[in-house]
Amino acid sequence: MTRYLLPVLLLAALVTVACESTPASTLVNVPDPVTDAPATHVIQLAPDRPAAPLRAPREIGSVLLGTGPDRAEPSDIAIAPDGDMLVSDTRVNQIFAVAPDGTAHPMVAADVPREFQPQRPHSIVPFSDGTVAVGDRTGMIKVYEKQGHQLKPLRVIKAPRVDDACRTAGAMAVRSGFDETSLIRLYDARGGLLRSFGKPFAHASAMVRRAMSGGLLGCLRQGQVIAVSDTLPNVEAFASDGTRLWKTQLQGLHLRQVTTGMGDRGEFVQLEGAQTYDVPAAVNSLDADRILVQFARVTRPRVTNPDADRDKSAIPTKEIEIQIHSLLLSATTGDGRYLGTSLPLVLETTDTRLYATTLNKSGPVRITTYEIDR
Repeated sequence: MTRYLLPVLLLAALVTVACESTPASTLVNVPDPVTDAPATHVIQLAPDRPAAPLRAPREIGSVLLGTGPDRAEPSDIAIAPDGDMLVSDTRVNQIFAVAPDGTAHPMVAADVPREFQPQRPHSIVPFSDGTVAVGDRTGMIKVYEKQGHQLKPLRVIKAPRVDDACRTAGAMAVRSGFDETSLIRLYDARGGLLRSFGKPFAHASAMVRRAMSGGLLGCLRQGQVIAVSDTLPNVEAFASDGTRLWKTQLQGLHLRQVTTGMGDRGEFVQLEGAQTYDVPAAVNSLDADRILVQFARVTRPRVTNPDADRDKSAIPTKEIEIQIHSLLLSATTGDGRYLGTSLPLVLETTDTRLYATTLNKSGPVRITTYEIDR
């Protein structure tokens, strides 16, 4: 299962381009990739010599989201127990049920109480009892009852800044990146906290900590939880009781750097210190033995005019480039291989299918369903 924060990634990248020219006395803070446990495996990324990719999946259908010039921003896909494809769209702040004919039905009514209105939703977690949990930018989890193509409000679960969520072994795993005590929390369907575990990102600067502490979760069918931090380069697997099973370090990445300092009006500013950097994009369970991990390589245009903040015409118009890289890891050991850039961005998988999208810069977004050869 995948939780991909594409709209957040794009927004953050665009903001850093606009802010890069802000005058500041800065300090580049580079996270320490060494945490409380050594890596059990190391995978060297070699883009010039990728391993043989997966056997090409067979396309069996697709749907379009977004009409006219508007660009849809699907951030997550989940398949409900009744077979509906649920898609969260952060541009229109809505959850859609996509019918087999491609019709997208908005599921959250406009007149629901404010606390149940999705605000840039990024995670969908359907349960077998018909309830659906949605994580969004408010940092809370909104739980609904699915009634046909409608979501009826049930309850709100308050948790420390929800960055991502997925379902595992009857529970919901939530990544709370800015929580200073734990990285992952497990909740039952009614919002009861079952346990918490994992070491969060640590840094002396609260601004850097907030910027770098996010990340993704992937829930495997066997109950394990896979955690990938925005800082990279580690992929970690935990059992449902919090035991760390393995930790794989990826070498050859462009790690993020955060620059902080004072702006020209005396305010704190936060900028990206690297023109090219990698962020996690998706984590999916292909089957009982294999995990597909994808990251996005972001390349920003270089600002050459130091007065760009005062002369808006000097801000570059070149678009940010994003390239998806894929790795295949063993669910048991964490060992694996680099697959290159041939695979599309995968938003969800089931036992026989995967659901992928392309990174459109404008217009409708196509979500394609593939049949995969196990």
